[in-house]
Amino acid sequence: NHQGHFALTSALLPSLKAAGKPVRIINVASEAHKFGKIDFDDLQREKSYDAWECYGQSKLANIMYTYELARRLSKDAPQVTVNCLHPGVVKTELGRYMLNDGWYMPAAIALASIFFKTPEQGAQTSIHLASSTSVEGLSGKYFDNCKAVSSSAASYDVATATKLYDLSAELVDAKVPVSA
Repeated sequence: NHQGHFALTSALLPSLKAAGKPVRIINVASEAHKFGKIDFDDLQREKSYDAWECYGQSKLANIMYTYELARRLSKDAPQVTVNCLHPGVVKTELGRYMLNDGWYMPAAIALASIFFKTPEQGAQTSIHLASSTSVEGLSGKYFDNCKAVSSSAASYDVATATKLYDLSAELVDAKVPVSA
């Protein structure tokens, strides 16, 4: 979930920087980041796998990556902005991957789904970040319902974000050739 964002953005970044006009990078995260933690001893979850823990970690990583990339771009490419968002709890097929987490999950998801956003509603913050003049030039923010909001305290840990960025670059370079 995080490595895909990182690899794609890294591959596109030289072209985005060279575009000669304002460019917006938008990462979809989630409020699930609040129960995530970055486990550098098992970043790929090869030692221990729990779907919810992995999801929380990946969404925290998406936000930390957004903040770290924004810091780095502000120095050499301020015309490229990067923000992230929580789309809301959207009625998609994501829940099917969590159904094995207990006998109660199918019923819980069915009951809760009456409160879920439609895909169209869930897309509104992404559309806002991609097109609104009100966020032009704004970078390194987390949005929910088209408004900049605070993310978890852990997401602002600069040392962890820097380490995650550097380790992600190593992991991606080992698998996919990415130009700097």
